[in-house]
Amino acid sequence: MERVFIPPFRNDFIWRLCGRMQRFDAVKKSLYSVAKQLIVKRKRCSKNESLLKDEKNRMFLDILLKNSENKESKDESKLVFETGEIFTAGSITMGTTVSWVLLLSEVFPEVGDRLRGEIDTLMRTGNGVLTPEACNGLEYLDMVLKETLRHFGVPFIVRRSSEDVQIRGNQLHLRQINL
Repeated sequence: MERVFIPPFRNDFIWRLCGRMQRFDAVKKSLYSVAKQLIVKRKRCSKNESLLKDEKNRMFLDILLKNSENKESKDESKLVFETGEIFTAGSITMGTTVSWVLLLSEVFPEVGDRLRGEIDTLMRTGNGVLTPEACNGLEYLDMVLKETLRHFGVPFIVRRSSEDVQIRGNQLHLRQINL
């Protein structure tokens, strides 16, 4: 994110000189290590379970594993990379969404109070333990999350059109605009 928002860091030399590249590489190595461990555990579990057979309830990692088994060249580094990318994208999306929910619950105190009340009630009925099944009962939180996502979706898209785009006969000069 620093490279996106701090223009001098877009230059590889400056980014490396400031020590940011080394820090980034260390985090990336750690992430890929976790991804590799997840893949190994999932492969072990999938041999004992029939998760890969249930088409409706498969996790993304199960789909990746099944596709990698079907390919002639089983390059595990690609599988680790894809798993790391999905984990990173999900983490960023989740972090952004939680930030917006927290901000909005403070801007609209009645929303924050009602959310806290719903969570407190769930904690009292569950003896202070939150389970995934119990969290399914947080209806107001679900509504707040959906409303937050409706107002604040993807914060930005870092793309640049390589050519002009024509929509319904209108020529748009998007090469000049960062989308």
